[in-house]
Amino acid sequence: SVQLKLRRQWNTCKQNRATKQLLEQKLFIVCKGKLPTLGSKNTISKITNESYYIGGNISYTCPPGLIFNDLRTEINLTCSKNGEEFSYNETKQLPPCNLCSGSFEHANSTSDYDSAKKYETG
Repeated sequence: SVQLKLRRQWNTCKQNRATKQLLEQKLFIVCKGKLPTLGSKNTISKITNESYYIGGNISYTCPPGLIFNDLRTEINLTCSKNGEEFSYNETKQLPPCNLCSGSFEHANSTSDYDSAKKYETG
């Protein structure tokens, strides 16, 4: 019948869309050219081959003793599809690693360290 034929065509079309989405997600590198600009040269990144596929993750941290200037210690990005574009879910530019973390401790010294203040390097 015509109704059965239309149903088969619709199911085939639906399967083709699902197959296309699966191929996009698992077989093609889609985010490699979409990395954000680093906020500072000392930012440490953890990137694997899987990072560039949809659902892949990239982790950014600062060197020991420093944090990002928005007070985060780690930034994790995920490759995802936004409309027709593929990109990472975070900003195009990462914040710099220029805030000191923790208190300053030196033998035989005192400081006026205030944990509520932001202390920048340099």
